[in-house]
Amino acid sequence: RWSPPFQKPALVARRREERESERERGGGDDDVWLQADHCGYLRLCLDKSMAPCLTVASPRLATFHNMHPEEMLARLQFRDMPIVNEWDWLCLMIDHILCPDLHFTRYVRWTVRPEPPEATLMAWTQRRVIDETGKLAEVRIWISPISPGEYDYALEHTPEMCRPMAAGMGDLRTAEQCLADYPADSQQVLAYYYVCQYVF
Repeated sequence: RWSPPFQKPALVARRREERESERERGGGDDDVWLQADHCGYLRLCLDKSMAPCLTVASPRLATFHNMHPEEMLARLQFRDMPIVNEWDWLCLMIDHILCPDLHFTRYVRWTVRPEPPEATLMAWTQRRVIDETGKLAEVRIWISPISPGEYDYALEHTPEMCRPMAAGMGDLRTAEQCLADYPADSQQVLAYYYVCQYVF
């Protein structure tokens, strides 16, 4: 397990009150996803009146992160979530920024544990909500396990869905290869790719 962050009990308590208030204002469908066992769920409300932003996360998502739900919420609020595979994470974030769709799905490698490095395959589905002024108001994310067969089928028919930006860089490794190579890939930090650009 990763070590727990510095937690403020008052902040954790306030988060509970905000989640209850949000449900009363119409966020009741959170309850369905908070109880779902087949997927992890995360909702970020980007309303400026709430600082920091309201965060709703399911216990199942915390399980995927090998954390207690309150620990994960605290880490999200303090921007302290661990980044185990820097390259996969960077490509995922760039893909999210460049993707024009409000609702999309990507197949990603997901860290099961950092040491020794081990990964599995997940479907990352994201939905963005735009307010009346055209600004991003809310982000919802669903994370669910997928089989190697499902990944390889997508790789053959819609490669852009598999490991964001990988296909564009010529990386068309199968599910089995991606998982087998994960221990080595996870050790290659961004500085490695920066040096390679100028040395090789």
